[in-house]
Amino acid sequence: MRKLTFYKKTQILLALAFCLSHCTPANSQPIFEGWSRASPLGAKNAAVYGSFYNPTKEKIELSNVIFEYSESASLHQVVWEKGVAKMRSVGLSLGPKQKFYLEPGASHIMLVNLTSPLDSGCAYSLDFKWTNGLITTTKFFVGEINQNSKPLPESMRVCPK
Repeated sequence: MRKLTFYKKTQILLALAFCLSHCTPANSQPIFEGWSRASPLGAKNAAVYGSFYNPTKEKIELSNVIFEYSESASLHQVVWEKGVAKMRSVGLSLGPKQKFYLEPGASHIMLVNLTSPLDSGCAYSLDFKWTNGLITTTKFFVGEINQNSKPLPESMRVCPK
């Protein structure tokens, strides 16, 4: 059996490193880590915060948000006009390896006309449809009414039952 020279070994190693650094698994999909606040008494709408991450090497665009316990769900951004905060529906386009944050007072997912309030300590499913046909299903966690950051999911239960 012929031995590989140092030069050949180096070429093979470099080719392998190139492939591994430029290959994305076929099942790679956008990642969303989300959270919300519990609904105050009588509230019909809620906001979901968190972050999106695109692990792929291609640009992706969000086409639709689906939450089965609301009339509609969509991405919004808070804009200030003459000292008044207003919400505007916006799109989401993520470049390769790009992350996008949803935060109170800024971008968020608006859940409109909830069929029931979001309960503290619960995890709910949310679906994201992308223009490339991919559908990402994920969960978001609900903290307290005055929550300002992601609640810890260790004590969460799936709701509604």
